Amino acid sequence: SSKHVQVQEGQLTHFDTFMTGEMYSILQRHSILAGTEEWSETDFLLGVSDSASQIGLLQQLFTVRANTLNETIQFPRAYLSGLLIGTEIHNATLLKGNSSCVIVGSRRLMKLYELALSNSYSTMNIVSLPADDATLAGLQNIHRRHRDII
Repeated sequence: SSKHVQVQEGQLTHFDTFMTGEMYSILQRHSILAGTEEWSETDFLLGVSDSASQIGLLQQLFTVRANTLNETIQFPRAYLSGLLIGTEIHNATLLKGNSSCVIVGSRRLMKLYELALSNSYSTMNIVSLPADDATLAGLQNIHRRHRDII
């Protein structure tokens, strides 16, 4: 799952979680939207762009299948990823009105989020911090800082 965190003056002030990765995995493995492993940045960005429309996500998911059948998209896996990540970005209240964003995660996912954010918020300053196991590193840091309490 994806986390959106706002920190001001060293204090956590807002926290949101999105099930983007889980939804992608489920749809990719167990639905009619399953696609090939091939990838296209163009189809990914089309998904990001389409996610900004006023059509709800459940209805948009059908466009993955329809656009594959009519050959509007060549790589449904990339389009689906763009649609889901784009929906997350467009629904993330913390991104609205902010001029900067820090992305922490695996290099593969950071690249996708950077691409989607650049497409959606072209003037946003985006900083990426690679952390292939950010959750484990964060929990270890908390444990080190508070081991006398635990």
